[in-house]
Amino acid sequence: MATLTDHDFIVSLKSQIDAHLAVQPPIYIESPTGRQPKLIWTPELQQTYNRMWSEREAGEDTLGAIWCDLIVDNATGNTYGDSGLWATILYQMTGDVSWVEVAWEKIEAMLASDLDDDNNTRELAAERVIMLDWLWPGLSEERRTQYFEALDRMFTNASDVPVRTNDSDQCTGVYFGGAFYMLAFGDIHPPANDFFNLPGVGGLLWTGRDRTTMRNSIYDYVLMAQGGEWIESQEYNLGTVRHLVLGAYGVQTATGQEYFKEVTDWLKTIEASLKKPQPKPGVKIIPDSERRQVTMEQLPPECKIVLNSPGTKPDTSDEVASSPESNANTKK
Repeated sequence: MATLTDHDFIVSLKSQIDAHLAVQPPIYIESPTGRQPKLIWTPELQQTYNRMWSEREAGEDTLGAIWCDLIVDNATGNTYGDSGLWATILYQMTGDVSWVEVAWEKIEAMLASDLDDDNNTRELAAERVIMLDWLWPGLSEERRTQYFEALDRMFTNASDVPVRTNDSDQCTGVYFGGAFYMLAFGDIHPPANDFFNLPGVGGLLWTGRDRTTMRNSIYDYVLMAQGGEWIESQEYNLGTVRHLVLGAYGVQTATGQEYFKEVTDWLKTIEASLKKPQPKPGVKIIPDSERRQVTMEQLPPECKIVLNSPGTKPDTSDEVASSPESNANTKK
């Protein structure tokens, strides 16, 4: 059975939204659950969800229908690492409360597990807050309380054990988890504000390029990554950038403001680099290191003249352009 990761789903869904909006202007769509989530959800996203699900229901062989089939398979199967996310997506997509029960079966096991683990907080804090935000209309008061208690426990541990700002993945994952909790539930559940109000977190606005707060550290890390590549290692880079992009976008959907413009600008540089013309198949790309390993004997005569080899008078004619150094020599 084919499976997809949440990262794959988000990337593919964004491409579908872009394509759909290029065809017709966005239409305001209500959430089928009766409540508009604060995090990640937008009317345009729901519009795409509705189209995907209707194509599946009609038995159409479209990318949207295929994605829906995969999401259903992941939600109902024993998908590795799933703590109810796929069923949560289906609830938001369709408004069918039966998916809340499917999600809760896995969520309940997750809430009873060790949420005090620093790795779990880094990797899953933001995702767990999003799930509560999206499932909220379908949960009883008892289940909401149970979920709040688990999240409070997780962020209390993060408060007691200071997050390492010199660890980009830990800093980024925990920061955005705390930001999501505050933005989604701080108005109705005061403990959701506790972690994010700590001085070492730094709020939503950076104040300098340093490691004095988590927010400043994220700003510094993004600037360090100019050129497109994150600054840790191959596997950590993929995971950290996922936290970064999801977090920046989630804050924007919750507030309506772009607090992480440095992330937006950074992503634009990556997009631009991907659009650069690629070499044709079969064309050998010579690395710069090899290009520099050329001896004078290997150069054609005109290059030797340009380089002003010993005993050769520079030619400043139009046919052979001399180097700036050669021109300087001729003016003495």
